[in-house]
Amino acid sequence: LGCLLTGLLILYPAYYAVQLSFFDADSFISTPTWVGLENYKIVLTDPEFWAALMRGIVFAGTAIVLQIILGIGFALILDSAIPGKAFLRGITVLPYLLPTVIVALIFQWMLDDHIGVLTVLLQNLGFQEAATWANSPFWSMVLVILVSVWLWTPFVTVCFLAGLQSVPEEMYEAAKVDGASAWLRFWHITLPQLRPVLIVVL
Repeated sequence: LGCLLTGLLILYPAYYAVQLSFFDADSFISTPTWVGLENYKIVLTDPEFWAALMRGIVFAGTAIVLQIILGIGFALILDSAIPGKAFLRGITVLPYLLPTVIVALIFQWMLDDHIGVLTVLLQNLGFQEAATWANSPFWSMVLVILVSVWLWTPFVTVCFLAGLQSVPEEMYEAAKVDGASAWLRFWHITLPQLRPVLIVVL
């Protein structure tokens, strides 16, 4: 059943999208006309495509790296003996439970040029240009990356926290007996044990 659903919901739409790329069609109900590689030629010679692709790579690369670094860090904290650990683990997933459209609307309001709470706060701290910061391509990218990191880091944290639960405690105890520092234990035990989770998250 899983293979059937994967085929229907993922593989067939992907195949249909590739097939459709060799045709010219005004809409899904119009009769497609075979154009071969013409669509690819148009896209690959369009400077805006390459600019958009580069922005996408910067966004995805930066967001994923930050999410993994923060996710591993938060997972290590939540896996240690800290007061209120159960409560902290519970509230960790709250941002991830919010629908993306709600998160977008919240941050749109917070970053509004006139009444946004972050804009007003920065202006009160002396950053008068904060009212126009979202119009800057650089700061727009930074803000979108931060929102993505805020939204998806809890998911990454929970994945790594689950991975940490499967690491045998005996491995850490043996490393401590051998005199391995906390950093060496993390580098040679924790990270290799989390590799399957890291692949899934990526």
